[in-house]
Amino acid sequence: MHSGLYIAVIADDITGAADTGVQFCPTVGPVLLVGVLDGELTASPIHNAGVAVFTNTRHAEPGAAAEIVRRAAGKIRGLKPGVVYKKIDSCLRGNLGAEIDALVQETGAAGSFVAPALPQQGRTTVNDFHLINRVPVAASEIGRDPLCPVRESRLSVLLSAQSRMAVGHVDLACIKRGAAALVERVRRLLRRGCRHITFDAEYTVHLDAVASLARDHFADMLLVGSAGLAGSLSRVMAPELPCLVPADRPRIKKWLFVCGSASRVLAEQVAMLARSTGWVHLSMDPLDLISPGGSTLRDAQVFRRVDAGGLILGIKPILETGPTENPDRVVRGLAKLAADLLSAMAVDGVFLCGGDTAEVFWKQIGACALRVREEILPGLMCGEFVGGPHNGLHVVTKAGAFGHADTLNQLVNSLE
Repeated sequence: MHSGLYIAVIADDITGAADTGVQFCPTVGPVLLVGVLDGELTASPIHNAGVAVFTNTRHAEPGAAAEIVRRAAGKIRGLKPGVVYKKIDSCLRGNLGAEIDALVQETGAAGSFVAPALPQQGRTTVNDFHLINRVPVAASEIGRDPLCPVRESRLSVLLSAQSRMAVGHVDLACIKRGAAALVERVRRLLRRGCRHITFDAEYTVHLDAVASLARDHFADMLLVGSAGLAGSLSRVMAPELPCLVPADRPRIKKWLFVCGSASRVLAEQVAMLARSTGWVHLSMDPLDLISPGGSTLRDAQVFRRVDAGGLILGIKPILETGPTENPDRVVRGLAKLAADLLSAMAVDGVFLCGGDTAEVFWKQIGACALRVREEILPGLMCGEFVGGPHNGLHVVTKAGAFGHADTLNQLVNSLE
């Protein structure tokens, strides 16, 4: 049995690191979520059984992304983790080829198994075509993503275009034939010189087969995927590790909700939460958040209205206020306001929605890491901040366009 660090996840953004790292919590216990700053990890994962590192490289140039991943992997390699897992976007955004190549080279892996499907969210791979709710990814809204559009729906073709290594593919028919057929197909592809092998996956059972294939027959291959394959790998690893006693959930009576995502789904969730709880919902004008004199005005408006139970901070849609400055400045303004409120309010927990919001808020309060403990609801990770004046403060993170209209109500009720 491996001692020390059992699992190390490397992701290109903070929400990916959180939603994938948390998949291993039932197996290894709390997972430490850390960033990369000037080539160094923001906190040491020593004495942790799991670590999830986010590199902030999704929108970087491929060469720069590869170098950052390589340096992060070098830091992790020195800790001798039992397993390294590369998290990629379930919609195929980002520098997949450059980052996987770099990680294979840095870790000394023979190659990689790549299965980005996340069936429970409608992201599947069938006949090499990656689908979002049965629509080829390039024809979905992801193909029109303003920052990182995906133009190719065939998984192996997309990876081949981004990687310097040969790519092969395993289809559903082979997976359904069982382990022996899978082993033979992979060996044949490896003999042909393929270093990256992509897999179809329509249901979770197909991801389970890929995870078992790697653990039982190809331990020297790097596993690459989304939270879906991570969950399968965690279940495969479980019998190899000591049984864990589930930790008690925190009880949160007073909340600060910080909602930096423009998602329509989030707006519906926040509206329902505000109606049902009676909490104050402040929708901030983006121009006020970035104006030099906005802080005093905001303080006077906000602090008089803080009451027991919770406070919800958000950003007004841009159409209501006209053009704004760079969105990054708006998010920083919201995070700064939230950090100021945190110092003035005796809150038990913070809810952060949107990856940029979570990261900026984290920096504003002086934390160096986030210890992830549990997936409270699908896509909602619960843990606490590590370091700084708010060490131990409970926090829940969520991606913007995720969940149902009553998801936030469910969250609050589950932690009462």
